[in-house]
Amino acid sequence: GPAEDDRPSVQQVPVSTGTVVQSVKAIGTLQTLRTVQVGAQVSGTVKALYADFNSVVEKDQIVAELDSSLLDVQVAVQEANVARQEGDIEQQKVQLADDLKNLDRAQVLFDKGLVSAQQLDTVRLQVKIRTAQIASAEKQKIQTQAQLDQARLNVSYCTIRSPINGVVVNRFVDVGQAVQASARTPQFFMIATELTTLKISVGVDEG
Repeated sequence: GPAEDDRPSVQQVPVSTGTVVQSVKAIGTLQTLRTVQVGAQVSGTVKALYADFNSVVEKDQIVAELDSSLLDVQVAVQEANVARQEGDIEQQKVQLADDLKNLDRAQVLFDKGLVSAQQLDTVRLQVKIRTAQIASAEKQKIQTQAQLDQARLNVSYCTIRSPINGVVVNRFVDVGQAVQASARTPQFFMIATELTTLKISVGVDEG
């Protein structure tokens, strides 16, 4: 028979229950769920900063301001242009009212044979010219009003607000710095969603 050393040994232990756990160790980077760059849509000098690195900000909170002095001048210029054009239009309407009265008188005199057809046509032409001038002035006023609206919008862009609730994770400008808005929007802050919720990016060894 086989030698005693070759015999299998049996070890008896009590039966117990437990949890089988498989753990994977990995090194990764914590990342915010979302980051947003906040910048200016107009050129100007940074007048004030109301947030800095690690500042907690709320949506629509003012985080910076640009000096709006030059843009305020543009608003004033366009407001004056609109007012002047409105005054011109009112004056033209008063003159049109006189032209229409003259046309009524000329028509009565023509019917009585006291003025010629040519004289009547001259008065009628004056009414048409005045009406066309008013229509042209009204169109010009619409264009000027659009320029005024844009000038006011540019002033509003000088107030920079946070688009989200979050935390400032980077600041790119200082007070007194000139920023130029051209093809690329100058960046003021990088704001991340609140750091209470993070995602982790890791690489896991498949072995």
